[in-house]
Amino acid sequence: MTEKKTEKRPTILLMYVGRYIGSDGKSEGRKFYHITQDEWDAGVVPESKPAALGTEGAVERAFSLASNPWAERERLYSGKNLTRYMGGSPGMVYRIEVDPEDKSTIYTATAQYVGVWPDQKQRAEWQMLDSTVGQKIALMKKAKKAKNQDDVLECLEPIREAYRKARGMQRSLILARAVQYITR
Repeated sequence: MTEKKTEKRPTILLMYVGRYIGSDGKSEGRKFYHITQDEWDAGVVPESKPAALGTEGAVERAFSLASNPWAERERLYSGKNLTRYMGGSPGMVYRIEVDPEDKSTIYTATAQYVGVWPDQKQRAEWQMLDSTVGQKIALMKKAKKAKNQDDVLECLEPIREAYRKARGMQRSLILARAVQYITR
């Protein structure tokens, strides 16, 4: 009998910072920062503050890569399971398993809530930015819905419903009456 060795995958700490809108202007996801156990224990972050969340196109960075130590730690993820296991308010910290070969691949079902980032001012800033991005996403969805709206078809909907409910000769009469009205 052969026994399978189940290797435990490495874990990392990810701090949820808020939602983002992709560079295509359509895709959306969640933005996290990878933090170390020492930073979490001490509640200490690198000297520069994290980059701001983008509200236009790509995730905009408030600082360049050279001046922003957080930029290299930035992780952008999207997907249904992400919000299921790692939802919540910006500033929440999770421990999650990663793929040993590809550190950018995470296993969302293994996420464990660790706590809330201790810096209340940073959390407030991230929450405000997240709210702004959330409003932008909601407006984009409304605009998309309005773009696909056809007022003429909406006006014809009652006639369509009557046609669906009618049988045989009644359908023919509805169509004849509509054509007669249009061609008058």
